[in-house]
Amino acid sequence: MVQLSADITRYLASPVTNEERNVILGDLFSLKKNYIQQFLLKHQLDDSGTKQALKERVQQGLANHIISVADVIAYLDKVLPWGKQHIYLLHGPKAPIQRWRNPEWLRNHLSQFRLDSFLNTQRSLFLPKSLQLSAIDCDGHRLRVTAVVRRDWLERNPALDTQRELSDDHVIRNRGFFVRSSRCLVVFEWDLRCNTGFLQISQLPTGSRYGDIAKEFWRLVNAWLPLSRFTIVSLHPAIKRLHELEEIGLGESRSHGVNYRTPEGRRIEGRSASSTDSLCGEQSVDLAMRAARNSGIGQLGNFYWLPSRCQFNPLNRELHTVLIGSENRINFPTHQSEERVRYVLSRIRHHCKSSS
Repeated sequence: MVQLSADITRYLASPVTNEERNVILGDLFSLKKNYIQQFLLKHQLDDSGTKQALKERVQQGLANHIISVADVIAYLDKVLPWGKQHIYLLHGPKAPIQRWRNPEWLRNHLSQFRLDSFLNTQRSLFLPKSLQLSAIDCDGHRLRVTAVVRRDWLERNPALDTQRELSDDHVIRNRGFFVRSSRCLVVFEWDLRCNTGFLQISQLPTGSRYGDIAKEFWRLVNAWLPLSRFTIVSLHPAIKRLHELEEIGLGESRSHGVNYRTPEGRRIEGRSASSTDSLCGEQSVDLAMRAARNSGIGQLGNFYWLPSRCQFNPLNRELHTVLIGSENRINFPTHQSEERVRYVLSRIRHHCKSSS
């Protein structure tokens, strides 16, 4: 039986701390100016001025109780899943899934695990120490499950370094670090019409193990959601196909770097002169990369998706992604709109199919 732990029950009942408040506001203020403006407009507050002025207006709104930290959380939970993130594409279960489209069945199913109160509601979780459910949303066509966890890491700060001399020949030097915290969102989405899915994880500091976070989420929902029946989509074919289409002049993206693994495990990588230049176009490089592509496996693809006049392409400017084929993970290193992310994911999935 899945139920709220004593820790999370106490957590939900306790007021937000100053540390939690600062981390949450930091997440809001790290967004681009237009997102902060949207938040202010949502609460009938002035959205004019510099970004610093907008920050001060949010702080003033909190001080005057016009807005609350819970309001900020609700907005972040809507916006951040489409921000800097890492995504795993998923194939749905082969077993029939019709019952998951039935709202009455889903509510009864969740009630067996005491989770029906999460359905189509939002809990304002601040910085829980362990991964906790925040929402389960379903409209019969799409199921989205959101979870939240606090992540801490050490960040180097030379100003905190200290030095102490023990003798003429011995000195103790201490390198200074301070603890940084962030609010990590993990979101699973299941398209109940196409039987496909994906897992979104907020971008974390370099060195974070996204596979471990995915496993945490699996364990959290395993009792009631059949994630063990989903399989991760291999990105190797998409890396090769995007590179190949660009080489023959039919590309919808520009490659900044592509890495292949040979049948015997060696690596061959090509990189363009800059992010605004294509890897393709130099005969000797093209020949080498084509040979690597034909016999190897796509391990990494650094691509910029291009705008076009196609009515189905919502990209009005380039969009940067890194396809990490070795881990079947897609990195969106900059904040994007939901429409842009969904479009690029659909194209990547298409190229995985067309090349498999």
